[in-house]
Amino acid sequence: MNSRFRRSLFVLLSLAFIMTGCGSSTRNDAVTSSVLDTGSIAQSATFSPDGKFLAAGTFLSPKTGDTVWLWDISQSVSQPKAISLKGHTNNVTSVAFSLDSKTLATGSLDQTVRLWQTSQPDAPPTVLTTTHYVQSVAFSPNGELLAAGELYGDILVWQMQQLNQLDYKPLIISGSGQTINGVTFSPDGKLLAAASHDGIIYLWDAADLQAPPRKLQGHTIGVTAVAFSPNSQTLASGDYDGSIRLWNISDLTQGPIAPELMDDTVDGLAFSPDGKQLASAYFLHKLVRIWSVDQPTAPPIELAGHRGSVNSVAYSPDGKLLASASDDASVRLWGVGGISFSPTPHP
Repeated sequence: MNSRFRRSLFVLLSLAFIMTGCGSSTRNDAVTSSVLDTGSIAQSATFSPDGKFLAAGTFLSPKTGDTVWLWDISQSVSQPKAISLKGHTNNVTSVAFSLDSKTLATGSLDQTVRLWQTSQPDAPPTVLTTTHYVQSVAFSPNGELLAAGELYGDILVWQMQQLNQLDYKPLIISGSGQTINGVTFSPDGKLLAAASHDGIIYLWDAADLQAPPRKLQGHTIGVTAVAFSPNSQTLASGDYDGSIRLWNISDLTQGPIAPELMDDTVDGLAFSPDGKQLASAYFLHKLVRIWSVDQPTAPPIELAGHRGSVNSVAYSPDGKLLASASDDASVRLWGVGGISFSPTPHP
């Protein structure tokens, strides 16, 4: 998800990249996956809360104009019905469903957020104009708020019930003025978190977004992704060096879940619905790692198969599937419901 503005950095990262061997990881070849073709680089993928749909945002296809894919996976996961949602004029960087699964929000470099109705995906979407390139979008759990993080550090927040009002403008909040790589609301709706390029996580009270945010400091380089646990008590964050940290929201302490640096970028994070697993997507290694939250020192399970950088990860509502979006122009669906962790590192 966060590789969209790092193509120019790829060579520099590659020169600094030292393959650490993943000796503390476990390959899980028993995990099967199905592959959904997106036609161009897949930046973001997510499931609808009702489990019926899977959506993906992609680079703009110059031939077809495709940027958003919506699959109905209620009948088939391996060969689901696909619908292309057209209208964006530049790459789509982020996708998010409302809690009732009725609305799909898509954020793009064309400086818009578009709202599509899943019951009528062919109908023209509602178009919300932004001030800069959109990096990330997120709905609040109650569906009343929609947040969009931008390239130059602003976060726009819309009141969904006021969208039809004449001359309505969103609330604009900001942290450091540097790129917002990700935004997310806590499942209890109390907090809005933002991952910032300045290495700080900004945390707002969702009931008072105009108040100054709390700053979570601990990363030594830009933060690329943030994700809340299902009980809203833990915030996971990842950065450009491959470090993943877990923050206790009750007292805002933090500790690393991945103490070794992979010389890689964490492009996406997602907790499983039961909160026991944390999935992470990697830029250079082209793989997904799944960590045990209960056993953070246990070797993570690696899911390999993508031929390009993995940009985002998302669990299905029942926790049986994990979606990963990649530069290889695909979204993979991994069967992860039965995986288990070894308590000791493999040699």
